[in-house]
Parts: sequence; structure tokens; C-alpha cells
Amino acid sequence: MDIIQKLRRPIFPILLAASFALNLATADAQAGAARLVNLSTRAYVGTGSGIEIAGFVVAGPSSEPVLLRAVGPTLASFGVSGPLAQPALSLFDQSGRLIASNTGWSTASNSSQIAGGAAAAGAFPLPAGSADSALLVTLAPGRYTAQVSGVGDAGGNALVEAYLVGGGASRAVNLSTRAEVGTGASVLIAGFAIAGAGAEQLLIRGIGPGLVPYGVTGTLAQPQIAVYNSSGAIIAANTGWGTSGYADGTQAVSAQLGAFALPAGSADCAVLADLPAGNYTVQVSGLGGGTGNGLVELYELPQPAPAPTWTLNTADTQLTLTVVANRPALIRLADTGPGVGWNWAPAGMVLPLPASVTVNGTAYTPSWTYQGATASSSNGTSVTLTFGSTAAVDGIPGNGLSLAQTWWAANGPGPVEETTSVTNNTGSILTLSDSAVIAADSTVYADRAVTLWRFGRESVNNAADPGFTTGVFLTPLTANLNDSNGNTTAISSTVSNDYNPGPYCLPFLMLDAGGVHGLYLGYEWDFGVFSNETYADPLAVRNQFSLWTSPQSVTEAPGAVFSVPAMFFGAYAGDPDAGSNRMKEWFWNNKITPTIKATPTEPLVEMNVNFGTLNPGANDNTEANVKAWFAANPIASWGVQLAKLDAGWTDDVFSDPFFGWDWSPNPQTWPDGMVAGATAHANGVELSLYLANRYQHADLATPAGVNAQEQALLTRYDGGQYDYWRSDMELEPTADYLSHQGFLQVLDFMIASRPPGSGGRPGFRWENCSAGGSKKSFDLLQRQSMMTTEDSGATSPTGGLNYLMAYYANSYMICPVQMKDDNVDVPNYPPNPATVDTVPWEKYTFRTGFLGAWMYGGGGQVYPQHVALYTRYQRPILRGADVYHLAGFPFPDGSHWDGFEFFNPALNKGSVILLKPRSGVGGSPTVYLKGLNPAATYTLTFQDRTNLNANYAGVTGSQLMAGGTGIASLSGTADDYDSEIIWINQ
Repeated sequence: MDIIQKLRRPIFPILLAASFALNLATADAQAGAARLVNLSTRAYVGTGSGIEIAGFVVAGPSSEPVLLRAVGPTLASFGVSGPLAQPALSLFDQSGRLIASNTGWSTASNSSQIAGGAAAAGAFPLPAGSADSALLVTLAPGRYTAQVSGVGDAGGNALVEAYLVGGGASRAVNLSTRAEVGTGASVLIAGFAIAGAGAEQLLIRGIGPGLVPYGVTGTLAQPQIAVYNSSGAIIAANTGWGTSGYADGTQAVSAQLGAFALPAGSADCAVLADLPAGNYTVQVSGLGGGTGNGLVELYELPQPAPAPTWTLNTADTQLTLTVVANRPALIRLADTGPGVGWNWAPAGMVLPLPASVTVNGTAYTPSWTYQGATASSSNGTSVTLTFGSTAAVDGIPGNGLSLAQTWWAANGPGPVEETTSVTNNTGSILTLSDSAVIAADSTVYADRAVTLWRFGRESVNNAADPGFTTGVFLTPLTANLNDSNGNTTAISSTVSNDYNPGPYCLPFLMLDAGGVHGLYLGYEWDFGVFSNETYADPLAVRNQFSLWTSPQSVTEAPGAVFSVPAMFFGAYAGDPDAGSNRMKEWFWNNKITPTIKATPTEPLVEMNVNFGTLNPGANDNTEANVKAWFAANPIASWGVQLAKLDAGWTDDVFSDPFFGWDWSPNPQTWPDGMVAGATAHANGVELSLYLANRYQHADLATPAGVNAQEQALLTRYDGGQYDYWRSDMELEPTADYLSHQGFLQVLDFMIASRPPGSGGRPGFRWENCSAGGSKKSFDLLQRQSMMTTEDSGATSPTGGLNYLMAYYANSYMICPVQMKDDNVDVPNYPPNPATVDTVPWEKYTFRTGFLGAWMYGGGGQVYPQHVALYTRYQRPILRGADVYHLAGFPFPDGSHWDGFEFFNPALNKGSVILLKPRSGVGGSPTVYLKGLNPAATYTLTFQDRTNLNANYAGVTGSQLMAGGTGIASLSGTADDYDSEIIWINQ
């Protein structure tokens, strides 16, 4: 801990570089408001331009006594190496006239008053006769400069302090210090205290290159700053002010305060912070051990009235919202777990608003001004902030832009959601660059080492997705993972709606703090980019989400509303399973497609009509074959509820490599038209009909294209052709904002939640194939019933291994009822009974489908029995279930047992699905359950190994979880495939 902390000296988090300036201004009109007191800076004092220079202003109704101290030799008693042996302190007025100086505080004529003032301020005493220097002067309002140098041009570390000791109406508002920034004990350290009620909003800048235009030589090339609280934890940090995420706000505040502008892209640093009363320390150093002259500045933001704050809490997440410098800001983001409660935003997290727009080809920087807020408690707690641009400042024509940002905390578990919309009031065409649409840019601060968790999209296992067989990407965060100063180590991820497989991630990440607690962030849309960076402090993690990359842009007509992709922020106690489950509970309770939650029989058990039962290897998608198939397979009596007719039935399917865009039946093979829906209904089941791509290449970025797609779906639905729209391939062009909005509009037109008269159909469902589950985003998960999670899982003798890999990664984000296993959806299965025991293989295969929604493509000896097991027991558990990735069961690889636990807290029931993929694996690992009540009593029932039931009747949760005995290893059969279902009842 540095000396300022040892002395419990006041500190401030925005001091960068090495010039020291202090402003003393009149007190707030509101007595007792938060204010800066007792400012100090420790730096290396050199010669020439490397001496320490402090500027300050006295402002107020009257003169104010100020105690200034330059401490050198006494620092040695606090363990500071290389102290300045004999500091000289000189004070100048704004004309440059020397008005006071001291070398050796005991030599001052008012040395007794100096000692008394220090004692009254709580400062450590200076030894009598020491070479430290001090001045106690009464200063009229005006500008002053203090210089600290070494007698005889000596150099060394020195501490400069300023105290208000008169108790009058004046107070400190600004601090800046210029000095030589060294390494080790010679870095620049500033201390400050905040006293009073509420919080203090501060701008802290650390400047190196920005000094060059002012004639300063030998400047610090790349400063970095870190702000510490009194416990020694870093609560704010920055390297490069343009990387802060609120750079536009930084420049706007700098201009407001009269601070010089920082050059665009410069390596200078800046932080906006919102801090409660307490002691703080700021350290300024050079990136990579660099040295040179630097300037650190601290500004108090004017607050004519106390900043408003709103508390939005869920059962898991505590969030406090405020406004800083006309920007939304979080001053608390913490979990509610017992014994944790860590605040990930200890210095305040100022959030960005759109920083650049183009109107009729002219670029503008919006001057966002906070206009007010409304709050509601009708459905949880919500707060809507409104901002507007000011034409007199930014020149945006017409009535400029208006922005509404809503924060919503639902009742129950989960995150707090944020949505932002911008209305074009310019009367002209508005263009926003995709890269400038920042959904979130937040730097959070951990209390211990952090591991970043990201999750693969996992649509198809082929060479185009090299991370498929890893699925969950774990990155321990170390210092300097960023793309500045020549680094290329920032962690970048792409969320894509490209239907082709690729190295894409889900729009969801987690920051795991040692399995004790963590933070997760979700991005709503199915295309975007996000990055995670660290700088000098590995515990300070910057997370940025943007719409896409340049040169793509979005054009909005006059009066149009632009929606920034929504974000949500969740804090949790426990491990990543605990955090992801609380998020999924929130999604199930508040967001999931309403028909799923309202219909207890969903997800429907599905079967593939054209599996190949009639003519293996041939195209069975003909009217005659489909009717014959239904006649031969009484699937409703087996418990099947939904039949799927896949690609091949349209008139352009063989002439189009994308399986057709026309959505009309081939008249040669469907002489009566598309009657598959009527045939399915006559046989007691619903039909999911394959309608690929966009109807006749409809341009969903246009109203005409949206209308064409809506009418094509509506007329076919009303004509009884289908119940579920099974989409596939190119539903929308990749990363096109307006097309994606159009696609959402089409879905909203069809689903039952639309208002009366909108064309909604209560029975309409959307089943997404899209080339193997390429549509895995929160906005689409609010509309789809289920998806083909992975499109190659059944094409090899390992059965559902690819599905298991995709499921493992995706189940951290997606509720299990929406992730469908297309179980053995190809010919040539089941396997040859001469080489594989069919019944164990069937059980393994069917139980793979028990992890979520389930479709099968063939017969089997135990299929009807498993349909009954699924619909009676497993499906109710899956509806709102927590999913646990069990210890000892690694990411699926075909060489180890796979194991998943499901527990439904509303039912107090659960299940464990265990799967052995091949011979030679041996017995299962010991199973340690998760998420149970340690004190509650549970009964376990084994589906196959019923002889074990007596061993697990009336056991406690603590016995079944880690630290207890768990469930003993299950011996695997000699067959290639083995499995077990363990039912959990409380």
C-alpha cells in the first residue's frame, strides 16, 4: 500500500500524468453535499521541466486559509525510497509574482500555526527541524501556482498536499499536477477524500502526448491510470481515453469545465467516476514501464441539483442507475448472494449514447442532454430516461434527435434489461454506421481473478467452425489483453445470422470470479460483434458490444425509430451454472415465446415423415408416399404430436441449390396441391412444413417485401397447409439491420400475441432449422417454438454426439425446451442388429432427445415407451428447468460418459440423463448433483437399474452434492451404447 493509503490520506480517481492544479470554490447550495477535501499528490521531482508544478484556483465569497506542504525526507519513515532530501516550495499568483516560499517548515514564522493546522486537518506531523517545507497562507479568490523543486537541483520523490483549514464556504473542486512520471516508487500517486452526503461526480484525466502542443518536452508517451478505494481495490482504470466507451461524454464534459480538448485517438487517459464519501488513491504510470512528463487532472462536475438515482433490483441483481455528464451511468451492479454482494461498478460505469450520425450526408456529433425520467412499478420496476440533442450545440437540423432508454428489473430472478431507441426528428434521412451503434461499453472491476466464458453457436460440425468441438471457450484474463499500443490480444467475438457454419459465438458471455460469484451480459440480436479487453489491471475488464463493423450502416427515414439492440446485465452468486440458470429462469418467466409457456404439451413430440421408411435413399416427398406413410405408421397412437415434412416438395427444389424460394408444390408429385397438412390433421397430428429462404426472394428491408412474406405465410396457414413454419437457409441477408427488423415484423404479424386485427393466428408456430440452428439470439428465442440445434448430429454411427456438443455449449444460454435434437434424421438407421445391440442403441439415441425438444425419424422397439416417458415425466421437468453441467462429465467427445442434470424448482422434481457413447469407456464417474437444498430429503429412482433404488430413498441434498457421497459409479454394459435416467423427487 502506498504512503497516501497508509496515512489514510484523501484520494481521487481521475489523476493522470503529473501536473497538479487545485480549485477551491464556493460550497454547494445544498449543505452537506458530497465534496472534495484534502488533496495530495506524490511524484518524482526532477529539474527543469521535470519539477512538480501545482496550479489551483481559490473561488468563493472570501479569502480562505490554505495549508500547502511539500514532504520529502519524512517519506522515508513510511517506506518510500528515494525521497527528495530538501524540497523547496514556492507559491505564485496569476501574474507570476512570487508571494510566498519556504525551505524547511520549522523556519517559517508561523510554524506553530502550520503544525496546528496539520493536526486539525488530520495530517501526519512533520518532525521538528525536518527539511520538509510548508506554507499556511490566506488567499484571496484568484489563480495560483505552486512549484516544488529540490534545493541544489536535487531530485527525488516528494508528496504535495493541500488542505482547507479555515472551515469557510470555499472548497476544492479541481486538482491537476504536472511532474515527471517514473517507475516503481516514482510513479505519480494522487490522494483525495470525498466527504458529505451523496456521491461526487468527477472527471479525471491523465495526459502525456496531449502536452506536446503546449511546449512540454519529454512527455509520457502512453499514460495509464488506476483508481483505488481505501481497501486497495481498483475501482476505475483507463489506458487511452478513446477506449473508455464514453469518449464523447469525456470531451463534452471537458469542454463544459474549460479543460483543453484531447486529440482524437491520442494515448491520453480519462475517466468519468461517480464516487461516494471515502478515501481514494490514483496512480499514474507509463504503459510498459514508460517514463516522462505527465499531467494529472481532477475536476468536480458541477451539480446544480443532486443527481437522480433509481434502484432496480431483481432477486439476484442489484443495480443503481443515475445520470453523469448527461449520460446514463451505473453506480452499483452487484449480486444479492450471502457473503458476496460485490459491486462490479465501484466508481460508476458511464454508458455510451450514439456518438456520431449522418443527416443528408453531413456528419454530426449529437450533444445529448438529459431531459428527465419516468418510473413504473406495474411489472417489476422500470425507469425510462429521455435525452435530446441540442441543435444550437451540434447543428443537427430540424428538431434533432430524441432518445429513450428504459431499464427494467422483473420480479424474481435474473438480470436487469436495458433498451434504447432513437427517433429521427430531423425531417431528413438519418444514417448510423453499424460500428457506431454501441449497445454496451462497460468496464467492470472484479475482486479476484476472472475467467471469461464464451459459447460457440454450434450450428453444424464441419471445418468452417473450428471451435465446434470445444464449444465453451474459457479465457483466464491477464493484464494487457487489448489492441492498443501495438497489442493485438483483445478477445473478439462475432455473433452472426449467416446461415452457413462459421466461428461464431452466442450473444452471451460470463465473467466468472473463481466460481464464487460472477457477472453475465446478454446482447439481444442475432448479429453483432463484442470484445473483451484488459489493460494494466487484469481485474478491470472492458466489454463492448456493437451492431457490426464499418462500412455497413443503417438508413432511417424521417420520423422513424431506430432500435439499438437491447442488453441485459446480471450478477450472481455461485458458479457459472448458477448464473446461467438464473438467467434462463428470467427468460422462461418473462421472455420465452408465450405459446410455449401457455401450452403444457409443448414442445410437441415430432417425427420426420420423409425419413426414408418407404424408399430408403429416394425422395419420399410426394403426395402418394406421404399418404402411404401415414397409413402405415399410426404415429398419433405412439404419442407423436407433430409430423415434419422436410425439403423436396416444392416445384423449384431441384433447380435451386437453396431448396427453393417458391413455396409451391410440384404439380407432378402433388397433383392435389399441398395436402400434407390436411393428411396430418386427419391422422391426429399437426404438421411442420419446410418453407425455406424468403418467399420469392422477398426484400425484407422494404415494406413491400415484408408484406409479400406475411401474405405468403398467412394464406398457406389459413389454407391448412401447415401449423409450424419450418424455416431454413437464408431467412435474411447477413448483418442487415432493416432486413432483420423486417423478419421480426413478419414473425410478429403471424404469432398469436399480436393485437386483434393484426392478422395474428393463435395456432401458428415457428420451428427454426436455418441450416442447423443458426438463429440463436434472444430476440428470436422470444418468437420461435423450437430449433434444429445442430444439423449433422445423426449422420454418423455416434448418433447424437454432434448434438450433444452443441447442446452442452448452448444450454448455458438457451432454455432446453427450445433446443431440439433431430434424432437420427437420415436413412441407414437403426444400425445393423448383427453388429450393434439395437435396444441399448435405441435407448441411448432416444434419451439424447430427452435433453430438450425431440424429433425422431424412424421406428424402434422401445420408441413408444420412450415417448410416454418423455411426455409424462421429462417434458414437465424441462419446462422451466435449471440445467447443470455435472463435474466429472467433460464436454462431449465420444470417449467419456456424458451427463446432464435437470431440476425444476417449481415442481421440486428433476432428472439426470447419463449416456455412454461406446464400448471400452467403463463405469460412469461418481455423480454429484447440484442446485439441491442441502437440508431437504430426496428420493432417486433409476429407470433401468432399479436395483439401486433402495440405496437412494430418503437421502439429503448434502449427501447427493459435492462434499457428500453423491451417486456411486454406474457400471457400463459391454455394448457400444449405454444410458440411464435417474428421476429426482423431493
